[in-house]
Amino acid sequence: MNMSRKSVVVSGICATLAILCSGCASTRSDPMGFSDLDSFQIDCFHRTEQIVFLQSMRSTPDDRLFARASNVLQPWLIYTDPEQQYNNAVRGHSRTDWVINQKLIALRDDCRSNP
Repeated sequence: MNMSRKSVVVSGICATLAILCSGCASTRSDPMGFSDLDSFQIDCFHRTEQIVFLQSMRSTPDDRLFARASNVLQPWLIYTDPEQQYNNAVRGHSRTDWVINQKLIALRDDCRSNP
């Protein structure tokens, strides 16, 4: 079968778009969404575990890039999975990291007497 170069390029582009839009390029799964993180309660008796947990939820520059790209490449998320769309938006613009920083500051300041 003799395919022209143009049809090969078009097929490659279509395959790439199908992979990107199928969820393979979706962001990582976090243990809790932004709403849960925002209402996360500090417990001084579990200070060390909470610090480790919050630090593990920090996003990398690649996480933020993929979160923003996911919302651009999957605009239907606003209708099919609005919570995921919202989580991608706040992660993509570093709002999640800001809340994590605030929780870590609260752990540092409020739990000084506990080791």
